[in-house]
Amino acid sequence: MNFNLPAINYGTLRAQLDTAKSGNYGDRLSFMKVEPQMQVFFYILPPWSAATGRLAKEVFECYNLPPMQGKKRSIHTSWQTHESVEPGISAQDPILKVVREIKELLGDKTPNILPSRKFQINIILRSHGKLDSSGQMIPSTYVQVSPPKVCVIALTPPAFTTLSNMVIAAGESPEGRPDNPLAAVCYCLSREEKAGQGGGRSKTIYTIGVEGRMVAGKGIVPDRHNLVELFGEKFVETAYSTITDLDAAYPLPSESQRLEAQHWSSHIKGALTAKMGGTAPRTVSGAVHVQSSVPQTAAPVAPVEQSPPAAAPAPSLPNEPFFDTLPKNEAPTPAPAPPADAQAVSGKDIMSKDLGLDSPPKKAGGLPVCFEHVDDVSKSPNSRWCNTCTFKMPCKAKAGMKKA
Repeated sequence: MNFNLPAINYGTLRAQLDTAKSGNYGDRLSFMKVEPQMQVFFYILPPWSAATGRLAKEVFECYNLPPMQGKKRSIHTSWQTHESVEPGISAQDPILKVVREIKELLGDKTPNILPSRKFQINIILRSHGKLDSSGQMIPSTYVQVSPPKVCVIALTPPAFTTLSNMVIAAGESPEGRPDNPLAAVCYCLSREEKAGQGGGRSKTIYTIGVEGRMVAGKGIVPDRHNLVELFGEKFVETAYSTITDLDAAYPLPSESQRLEAQHWSSHIKGALTAKMGGTAPRTVSGAVHVQSSVPQTAAPVAPVEQSPPAAAPAPSLPNEPFFDTLPKNEAPTPAPAPPADAQAVSGKDIMSKDLGLDSPPKKAGGLPVCFEHVDDVSKSPNSRWCNTCTFKMPCKAKAGMKKA
């Protein structure tokens, strides 16, 4: 019997380990969901790609998003997941932009919609069971999965940190790699819900362990298992020859998917702002106009010559946020051109009066007028412009605004 195992890229694993310190997963994945008060036992499979040698795929997901009408999808795979394949794509993610804008706008009232980072790993699930209040396995709930299940499991950054250290230590031991089917290491993952202090929100705790024995001076030494003897030669050969390519499971968004994300981002903003009490109308770049369902009186703004006209109120739908709609097959009206005297607007001007614009006027070359006064950005009546900036890297003004 011959197993051709791709080499583990320990350099990449250590890099992901450093990164870890600081839902809906696609139809192609068989995913293992760890329920509260549950413990699972599993063996890790080798890297899915000999070219990269990576055991884990870093994925960013936004949960609990309002789905578009007629659709069930409420989880968005943030484009930050594809940053290593297409540098700069995360800055173009319209949904992530809206999520962060709403977080800044509503603060503590915002639901938990910011991206959640997980490390996904191909595994062989061996067994699982329920835990009691003290974290001990309840014998009557223990289930030996037969036949064992090949699937994907997601680990939080702290759990992945622990597992990575264990994998590295096992790989450097005399027995060798923990994903060797003839000398495999069995790991366990526990999920426990701890009650919050004073009746506050409960806290989810994930713990990674390993099956082994305590050895004086060495701590816990992992037991080694021959998977061929446990599960049979045919099962092992199939499992090790058909490992899910996790990069292929999360391909770059197509052009149609990018356009769909623009429309979805508008719906998300309208639905969340309406649910949280409503805000003044704002424009989402590249998407339709959105206005909350709570009527509000617009605050007066200082007159500005040649500023774009205000958008007309959008028609209302029963029990839904207000949305501007376009007739089918009709092209949208082009956005108004920037003021002719945009180049004459200085940093001092925008620090003294509200120009009534959702985004800054453009200078020659398409560059936006910038504040230039980094330390006083938060005092400007136009500070909202920073939220519309399309630059991939944070500018000095944004950094100054955060400090303020």
